[in-house]
Amino acid sequence: HFVDAVITFANYVYSRYNLKTVFIPMQKIYDYEISKQAVAKIESATILERDFSADELLGLCADAVFLAGMRLHSIIYAFKAGTPAIGIAYDPKVKAVIEEFGQKFCADVASVTAEQLKSFADEIIANRSVISAQISEKSAELAKKSFLNAECAVALLNENMF
Repeated sequence: HFVDAVITFANYVYSRYNLKTVFIPMQKIYDYEISKQAVAKIESATILERDFSADELLGLCADAVFLAGMRLHSIIYAFKAGTPAIGIAYDPKVKAVIEEFGQKFCADVASVTAEQLKSFADEIIANRSVISAQISEKSAELAKKSFLNAECAVALLNENMF
């Protein structure tokens, strides 16, 4: 079960790197109870229970050494903040976003192991500045493309209105 892998992984990053695990339930109805079960078995972990604004979530991600998450939006927030992310993919779109950013740190929820997660964390921590720079560069590139797409859409709308 993936929760056991996450628990073992969280205890590893605490013992090896002194990193505390912080759970942010993105979809409380699904995420809170499982987070609560995991926190009970992790040496140094907490759950942030209140709702956060988008800016607050970006700030939390920016302060993190890395993010490990299942929810697509958690990965997007991390990448927007330039923070490396480990995806635990329950849906193909999670892996697709990780790959879009040129990253490889993703495991399938059905087969993820603590060893995989540990290996990802070790590599991220050893190369964090390079990985963060790659993520930030890709984020800026995608933001520019998004802006250009919006400009094209407005131009097409204006063209068809007259």
